[in-house]
Formats: sequence, C-alpha cells, structure tokens
Amino acid sequence: MSNVTIRTNRNWHEFKCRAEVPVKILTDQFDWMIPESIRDKPELVKKWCRGIDGPEPELEDNTGDYWDGFFCYRGYWEHASEYIRIPTPADHPFAYWDGVKNDSMSTGTLIKLDKDGERYQVASFCS
Repeated sequence: MSNVTIRTNRNWHEFKCRAEVPVKILTDQFDWMIPESIRDKPELVKKWCRGIDGPEPELEDNTGDYWDGFFCYRGYWEHASEYIRIPTPADHPFAYWDGVKNDSMSTGTLIKLDKDGERYQVASFCS
C-alpha cells in the first residue's frame, strides 16, 4: 500500500447502544447478533433490540457484547466487532488506526478507539 488516501476529520464520537439503532437495521443487518432462541418471535426480538428486560431469560443480555459499539458512518450502520485488528509497522499508513474493515481489495473503513473503548474516530481509505 504505497499510495493510500485516508479521509477523516479525526473527531471523537460516542458509540450508540442497540436501543438507538433502528429495529429494521438490527433485524436486517445485524440479525446474527439476535439470540437464536428468539429469532422467530417478533415481539421478543423488538424487546431485545430496545434492551427491554422481561421475564424471558433471552432478554437479559442488555449489558452483553452487543449492547453498545454501534455507529453510523456515511449513512450505513456498523458495529465495532466487524473490524479486524492488524499489526502494522510504525511507518505504515494504518499505524495510527486500531482496526480495518475492507469494502473491496483497495477500499474500506478504519477505526480508532480511545483508551477506554468508549469513543471512536473513523476514516475511509482507498489505494
């Protein structure tokens, strides 16, 4: 990657929780996060998406792995778990960034997490 263009404003943003993501986006794009035991129960799925506790044990994960970590970049919802960490030498264009998600062989998105993992910076790249 000798000629890489990275576009970012380096602003820090707060991650969104699952309850802030539209239910349609969660059920269409992030259906793999929904517990298998409730996937065929639309009312429970809606409750799960909104983080509503209930007597159903499947709904008790609102502090789990997929409660937060969501963000919308360029109109498309993403989750931090979709990014892979790659070791890069200090002189590599991606050295500042913590994770990468490729859209194609030469384009994608980069993410930088703050030290607590509560905020992020995002960038797009192409080569």
